[in-house]
Amino acid sequence: MKNTEKKLNKKIFVEKELENAKRIERNGVIFENNQVEIEKEEFYFDTNLQKIKNDLRAEKLIFLPKNVQSIGGFVVKSIKDSSENEYFLPLDKNTVYGDLEVIFERKILNTEIFYKEKISFKRKNATLVEMSVLSSEILK
Repeated sequence: MKNTEKKLNKKIFVEKELENAKRIERNGVIFENNQVEIEKEEFYFDTNLQKIKNDLRAEKLIFLPKNVQSIGGFVVKSIKDSSENEYFLPLDKNTVYGDLEVIFERKILNTEIFYKEKISFKRKNATLVEMSVLSSEILK
């Protein structure tokens, strides 16, 4: 495949992934025979749905083992802080990390699509750490 064809294919795949993320945010998904509303477009890239006993739970990929996929089929490729220190899955939910950059990846027909989030952590109380997404983008 020529380089220009590969770039064109990647552009089309990126556009389709963005459309899928918007559609799922708007319409939700069917999971375990339940209609699940998706609160944010980013969940398509960074969140996994799980059924634990009778409860449906949305869980960020950074707190799950390696190779678990998001709603949209993305996996965590890398996690780094501003000093380029690398972190490994799963991160601890009750730890306050410095701001992190997370790269998510999905392969479609030998084409890699990357989604990047910058996230921060803040302690709310002795047992709760809040994670928030500072910025996110699909890498073109």
